Amino acid sequence: MSINIEKNTLLEEFLLSLTDKNWSESNYLNVIEESSSSEAVWSANFPLGLRDLTALYIAKSLENISIPNKDQFEHLKTQDRLEEILISYFNQFNDKLIVNKLVNFLKTYESMAVTPESIYQISDKFWRLIEDKSIDFNYEDFSGGQKTLNDLKGKIVYIDVWATWCGPCLKEIPSLKVLVNEYSDKKIEFVSISIDHKKDYEKWREMVSEKNVGGLQLYDSEGLSSSFMKAFNVGLIPRFIMLDEEGKIITSNAPRPSSDDVRSFIINHINGPKVVKFSLK
Repeated sequence: MSINIEKNTLLEEFLLSLTDKNWSESNYLNVIEESSSSEAVWSANFPLGLRDLTALYIAKSLENISIPNKDQFEHLKTQDRLEEILISYFNQFNDKLIVNKLVNFLKTYESMAVTPESIYQISDKFWRLIEDKSIDFNYEDFSGGQKTLNDLKGKIVYIDVWATWCGPCLKEIPSLKVLVNEYSDKKIEFVSISIDHKKDYEKWREMVSEKNVGGLQLYDSEGLSSSFMKAFNVGLIPRFIMLDEEGKIITSNAPRPSSDDVRSFIINHINGPKVVKFSLK
């Protein structure tokens, strides 16, 4: 049995249990205990347990989403368009019981088991469907003057949100530097946005000069309180965001520079569709 078929079979087994059980860690363990498949098989397919299973269900459900003719939403404000699309999305689920139990699970602390990537996938997809563009910014450029997002139109934008005090951020700098040099002749702009406190402004300038990363080095004096950071709900850093040539969101949780799949991800969006296309009825 192939891995994908096996995963789907185990997922269906868990979903069947929701007839009279909840979407929960305890139920997940109970399903494994009563399953005809061994615990080793479940572990092989879902190394992180319920976290992986939930991520799989969300990913599979997103594959099948479609929306009504978008023209009927054109007259609505962004927030209203989003609401209509959300309603349309959830109405497509055949089994409302499963959706209801998943939603109830996501509202609990236990939902920390869900990968952040899955949540980003959902939010990114909806914002792309309503054709929302990224909020603009106007930040100080290390090289002088100010830089806005509008200045970068015509290029894919890979954004690194970081700070000098962030250890994991600093670990990504060598890999980011390699990417900047590797794709210097491509239509992609690497933008590092520092959210350092004002008291660390000089430290930021010194580190940028010392590390000589390349790309655009910008400073957000408002930090996490700025409208751009709030728009992307940036709370933990480093955070990597990718926008297309028109400033539309490709993903609010792009692969890290040090990740194995960052190059294939970048090339895919340089050479292929910049924003994933979804079926429109």
